[in-house]
Amino acid sequence: MTDETKPLPTEIDDADAMFEACSTGDTETVEKLLRTGFDKDRDLMRGHTRSGNTPLNVASWNGCIKVVDILLRRGADMEKSNSQGATPLHSACAMGHSEIAASLIHAGACKDARDEWERTPLFVAVFCRRDDAAEILIRVGADASIPDKFGRIPLDVAKAENCQKIVAMLSH
Repeated sequence: MTDETKPLPTEIDDADAMFEACSTGDTETVEKLLRTGFDKDRDLMRGHTRSGNTPLNVASWNGCIKVVDILLRRGADMEKSNSQGATPLHSACAMGHSEIAASLIHAGACKDARDEWERTPLFVAVFCRRDDAAEILIRVGADASIPDKFGRIPLDVAKAENCQKIVAMLSH
């Protein structure tokens, strides 16, 4: 059976198929599912895994830039957070997917969104030692003075972790 003739999953399996495709970068399956009714108004496009992740959050976490771009073009909610309050931008920054972070920011994602610990994407990038993602956020004016719920700002974390490149970026 060729990919073109491969049947789509049943509706019961649609959510699992979408999340699997988003986690593996399977753009063909994502496109097929979107053509057959997954769109921004359907529950499955807005849907989430048990941890509250949307398809866009899953693709952002897994570094699947082509899937992220497809979902953004189809109107995926960039600000829908998971059960820990992490938006797709938080996820991209945590994993160091700077190209995805840039794409989300360019599409209008809130660069200073806060998760359940009041951490911004910049804080997460610094905490996870993701220099490239941190640099992008600094360049676009992310607020480096926003503390987490423990009162720490990104510069505090960079100094504590001896991340000299990030300390230098945040000190200018």
